Amino acid sequence: MFYGIQSLLSLIDGSTDRKLPKTEISDKPRFQFRGMHLDVARNFNNKETVMKLLDVMAMYKMNKLHFHLTDDEGWRVEIAGLPELTSIASKRCHDLKDETCLISQLGSGPDNSTSGSGFYTRDEYIDIVKYAAGRHIEVIPEIDTPGHARAAIKAMEARFKRLSDAGQPNPSEHRLIDPSDTSAYSSVQMFNDNAVNPCIESTYNFISAVIDDLKTMHAAAGQPLRVFHFGGDEVANGAWENSSACIALNFSSSLTGREKYKLYFVQRVADLTNQKGLKLGGWEDGLMDANKNPYAINTLATSEVIANPWDNVWEWGVAKRAYALANAGYKLVLSHATHLYFDHPYEPDPEERGLYWATRFTDTFKSFGYNADDLYKNIDVRRSGQPITKPEVCTSDNSGCPPLNKPENIIGMQGHLWSETVLSKENFDYMIFPRILSVAERAWHKASWETVEDKESRENQINQDWELFANTIGYKEMKRLENMGVNSRLAPPGAKLMNHKLTVNTEFPGMQIEYSKDNGLTWKNIPEQYEPNDNFLLRSKSPNGLRVSRLTKFTLTTDQLLLNYIADHLEVRVDIVDNLNDNGQTFTQKIRIKNLGTKPIRSGTWSIYLDIIRLVEPSHYPYPDGYLIQGSGMRIFHIGGSLYKLHPDPDTYRSILPNKEIVLEFRSKYWQSARTDIMPNWYIAAEGLQSQIIQNTEGESLNFVGPFDTVNKWKRFPNDKFNPYTPSARYAINGIVPDLKLPGKHLLPTPYLMTLDESSKVTISRGYWVVLDSAEFQNEIKYLTDKLHLVKVSTKPLSRYITFVKNTVLIDGQPSSSTEAYKLVIDPIKNVVTITANHSEGAFFGIQSMLRLSSKIGNGIELPKAEITDKPRFGYRGMHLDVSRNFHTVEDVKLLLNAMAAYKLNKFHFHLTDDEGWRLEIPGLPELTGVGSKRCDDLKEETCTLSQLGSGPTSGSSGSGYFTISQYQYILREAKRLHIEVIPEFDMPGHARAAIKSMEKRYNYYKNNGNMTKANEFLLAEINDPSKYLTVQFFNDNAVNPCLESTYNFIGYIMKKVKEMHQAIQPLSMYHFGGDEVAGGAWLKSSACLKLMNETFGLKNGADLKEYFAKRVALIAQQEGLDVGSWEDGVMRTLTEPFDVNTLVTPPRKVFTYSWNNIFEWGSGDHAYIQANAGYKVILGHATHLYFDHPYEPDPEERGYYWATRFTDTFKTFSFVPGIQGHLWSETVRTSEQMQYMIFPRMLALAERAWHKSDWEDIQNKVERNAKMTEEWKQFANTLGYKDLGILDDMGIKYRVPPPGAK
Repeated sequence: MFYGIQSLLSLIDGSTDRKLPKTEISDKPRFQFRGMHLDVARNFNNKETVMKLLDVMAMYKMNKLHFHLTDDEGWRVEIAGLPELTSIASKRCHDLKDETCLISQLGSGPDNSTSGSGFYTRDEYIDIVKYAAGRHIEVIPEIDTPGHARAAIKAMEARFKRLSDAGQPNPSEHRLIDPSDTSAYSSVQMFNDNAVNPCIESTYNFISAVIDDLKTMHAAAGQPLRVFHFGGDEVANGAWENSSACIALNFSSSLTGREKYKLYFVQRVADLTNQKGLKLGGWEDGLMDANKNPYAINTLATSEVIANPWDNVWEWGVAKRAYALANAGYKLVLSHATHLYFDHPYEPDPEERGLYWATRFTDTFKSFGYNADDLYKNIDVRRSGQPITKPEVCTSDNSGCPPLNKPENIIGMQGHLWSETVLSKENFDYMIFPRILSVAERAWHKASWETVEDKESRENQINQDWELFANTIGYKEMKRLENMGVNSRLAPPGAKLMNHKLTVNTEFPGMQIEYSKDNGLTWKNIPEQYEPNDNFLLRSKSPNGLRVSRLTKFTLTTDQLLLNYIADHLEVRVDIVDNLNDNGQTFTQKIRIKNLGTKPIRSGTWSIYLDIIRLVEPSHYPYPDGYLIQGSGMRIFHIGGSLYKLHPDPDTYRSILPNKEIVLEFRSKYWQSARTDIMPNWYIAAEGLQSQIIQNTEGESLNFVGPFDTVNKWKRFPNDKFNPYTPSARYAINGIVPDLKLPGKHLLPTPYLMTLDESSKVTISRGYWVVLDSAEFQNEIKYLTDKLHLVKVSTKPLSRYITFVKNTVLIDGQPSSSTEAYKLVIDPIKNVVTITANHSEGAFFGIQSMLRLSSKIGNGIELPKAEITDKPRFGYRGMHLDVSRNFHTVEDVKLLLNAMAAYKLNKFHFHLTDDEGWRLEIPGLPELTGVGSKRCDDLKEETCTLSQLGSGPTSGSSGSGYFTISQYQYILREAKRLHIEVIPEFDMPGHARAAIKSMEKRYNYYKNNGNMTKANEFLLAEINDPSKYLTVQFFNDNAVNPCLESTYNFIGYIMKKVKEMHQAIQPLSMYHFGGDEVAGGAWLKSSACLKLMNETFGLKNGADLKEYFAKRVALIAQQEGLDVGSWEDGVMRTLTEPFDVNTLVTPPRKVFTYSWNNIFEWGSGDHAYIQANAGYKVILGHATHLYFDHPYEPDPEERGYYWATRFTDTFKTFSFVPGIQGHLWSETVRTSEQMQYMIFPRMLALAERAWHKSDWEDIQNKVERNAKMTEEWKQFANTLGYKDLGILDDMGIKYRVPPPGAK
């Protein structure tokens, strides 16, 4: 009936004319316990304030007042026969002996005139209980023990002294401490004397006396006491350990120390309450042991125990406490600090009142969104504000989130006001209202969105529900509260510029908003269509106009519309001015920024982010405050790597007027002679806004780059001999290859020995031909039958079949030792194709030769009569692909692998990590892909790494991406099917920025959770390492620290996990650790390295540390049964001195080095031989001939870097003696088409050199050798043009089509 009246009154208050429409309401509460906890111990609130709270609670159908009457800082209720509780413990003042009052706390000052002092007389307490009973609210008194009891302890010590001094009998009757106890402890609130001793009988005399008088007062008020809440929380470690009473205690328990005595205390208090016919209440930690296990409820002799689970700080691993208690039989009143503690601030603002230990803030919306039915749906953020996911909280085995097996034990929920910072009635109202309305709503009404499992859908529905709730508060409930004399918090307004006009809102619609341009002297309503031109103050006003919110300052910044406008209307143009003005040391470039719009582009918080692959203004570098580009009004800042920022200089920038431009001219290191040196997707950004790509820089056209139309633009330095090919120059180059009108070779790569008769052929067509089964070559037979759509048979037919024969292949009359040797016989007379091989690899390559000889005819293929005996020149024939600088998909990799197989390449060097990206999922280290695989506009690198190489502001470009475990294993299966070994590379110690930033994210996560062991477990760089260095790619933070043990934890972990991924498919044989391009200066000032060098003989400098790293990695690999791979400089002490290979590995393990640096004028052309002579296994991959990221021609319009050589065409690769591995680095390669363009057809020349040794290679006379080579090139080039480019077409490969020559 009472709640029906409250509904009626609410409807009346919501009616403007006090007339009600026809209405019928059927209602009931969700929970039987709908409470509000009020702490009056830290700061006191008088009877009238409590009664006002009871009125509001009744109005919103709340029925329990959890009355926190005692704590360390005060005792607030008169107890008959124990006057010291109020004469001393209810007061705080300057008395350091605690004889007349408690010591001052929480700003209570030197006397007892503040909110630090006060108590309820017995009559006042009875009045409160009676008042509550009249509003159907049960008062549940809490006397907090055994911890948080300093006020009671000091009062009872004063009583003991008084009675002792007076010679009274039994002065210790209510004493709460063991005077012999020398235990040392410190509570959360830094008290060392606040724990009631559980091992002395006088403690229970005291509690019994208090309960008896509370029962008497409740009976007098007409509301019998039903529940006694004993508190029980936050007992400090170390309490009672040296108490002689506790040491002598005869109490059997598996627990020890504090935990044992705490359990004893709870059982004794439960006995007391049971004897007095009461239920027991306690905070969660008062009812659990240190391991978060609830006490067995059957050991507590009381009819019912009510627990308040409060500690759900997600990263602390305590989320499971609530359901653990409920499942153990306790009745739960949900009290979670992250959503229901009103002593926390409303906003994360230093000016907002409140403590913030559990969460940085709790606003009304957060309390409204609390899910009482599934606590794990409340998982949202860490205390730092960083997101936290349910799997992180619950752990992999879900032990952190046990299910709720006894939902009937959840009996309700309550809001809480702890009063440490609540010093006045105004503070009291501000902190409770209007948040209490959210608790009332959730306690009475279960929302439909609470059962929605999908997080995004649930949050959308919460927002829709909140919209109605917030409007109800703003237009109705705030006025009702005002009419009751409640001064609810008024939130400052929100405001932003939209299309240059000010738009404002409030937390609860309906509030009036005013602004002041004179620092608060005068206030005005905000006019419509207001366009501010200066900063100003804002405030909200209460519905009655008598109160205002905290003031907030609105600072004119770049708003989203302005940012969008700039992105859409700026036109950028980049021109290389001169590469030749400084003898190749620097070049001049010019950036024009033009305003194509109709409005001026004024200064603001916006910045333009762009990628420049050279070091800007090297003579002024570094420039932490930016470098002012004269005459432009813009400063340029180096962010990291290729990323720079242009920002309006506050002193010199002038608005860019419509149809006007600013010009930025500056110098950068070396040269830029190609269009693709300039990266696309420049973007404009401002803090708090969504970054936008500048429209005319978007995409792959690079139309914003000016022409390279002069010598000074296309040449790199004065003695640069290269010019772009004219049609006539290209005609002359192409002229060495006559048009043979047919392929010059029948098969690429050229076989060791082949006879062929084009006049005699066989036609293999489905339905007519079959493949004869062979147990030894099942994989190869499946490959072939799938390719040609043939069936497999077990019985040999008379003809028209392909057969595989396992036998030794004879080469030059001798058995071949190569597992890849094969013999192919195509016999048109017998209509039989025979492939002989001793190993499956050979059989597979025999198939490839057969397919390459074929031509399509009808629904089959035609083959000439042929006999081929073949073996490879090298056992290692590789292709390297970098997917770190720009990501390439599974489909891209699959296409490459199939092309490699077609041309008999057998090693896929998979460059999976670098500064710009980590591309492989590693179980247990989600940060590697959650952060390290993405690039976006996040300068803090909390969600991604820095944008680089034109990847733009979002993670939707080729700058982002990774292979899941299943995708990587798909690649492994495909490679295995094609007899290609996958060699994954994890580049370090240099080139490791993506990994470093990922592990820093992991470090910060565990550090914030207080778990430093986990934080440091895989840390790759020393925090705040003062070492100074700059890499070739202009990073100063990309070097894994070789002196941290956590580095090797990480490498060992990666090695194991990658090995596991390979094991069941293609066992890993080599761990390639990269090792290249470590910058000078790395680690030299690292405290960990200084310590290691001081303690380790022989470690003196960076080269020593690099060798130390290589040895440690090699040792881990050896323990895993793996060989080691490294780029050449990863195992070099100097340009001419490699590390001793015998100190790295023990036979049979080997170290493979990948020789790349053969820039002859650098004196590095002999590195391969130096390392081979030193015992390393050398893979030739020389940059001058085998780096396919270099341009095909010395033309500014050709894609690619050109640091090693100005160009590498297919002929140059063909002429390399010998070739083993081709490479594609992907700095300028952002699409599948670009990837295929750069690799093909050069890879076919690589395959030719890796498989086939030509006769001319051994000719010593250079003129004769070149002549013979040119003759073979003519055949090879005609083969490409007349045959193999068509094969690539059939494979769907978009190879480079060269421009023609003409004259």
